[in-house]
Amino acid sequence: MCTLIEDRYLRLVPYTHDDDKAMYKCLKEKGTQLGFNYIITESFEEFSSIDLDFYPFWAVIIHKKTNQKIGYLRLSPFKSNPDLSIWILKQYRRKGLGTRAYTLGLTYCFETLHLPEVVAGSYEYNEASHHMLAKLGFKRVPSHDLNERSVFTGKRIKQVAYQLDQSTFTSLSYLRNN
Repeated sequence: MCTLIEDRYLRLVPYTHDDDKAMYKCLKEKGTQLGFNYIITESFEEFSSIDLDFYPFWAVIIHKKTNQKIGYLRLSPFKSNPDLSIWILKQYRRKGLGTRAYTLGLTYCFETLHLPEVVAGSYEYNEASHHMLAKLGFKRVPSHDLNERSVFTGKRIKQVAYQLDQSTFTSLSYLRNN
């Protein structure tokens, strides 16, 4: 299994269909669905038939000490709006690993894929995500916020939009030296 990028604690490796079962289980978890305002309705067979080449970057996050999968990163296929998403398995949340993994993903996007910017979104109630994005140098873009209906309550919720350009990320070199 080739390593795309790594630091002292984590390694990102290419996602393959061998990872589908664990990813599907992660997507079925209530906390994951709440974080994405999405209830997966696809069957496992439908999910596992996704064309992996459709995504320019899809990685499994491996904890180097335990060699365990702790989550996934995926970049949207839209060059005009490259949205980097992260899924951290429940037992690994709130430990700083998501921030570390997202930093690796951003480094890959900027240094390997040569993207000029990356965008991200987080629902207004997800304080941990807002904190992570701000820490990584993302700036709010209120004009790109999306108002949606919660798939859980039917109430109006806001997806808060963020953007990070390559030069800002590069200037925050301390992120990659941890």
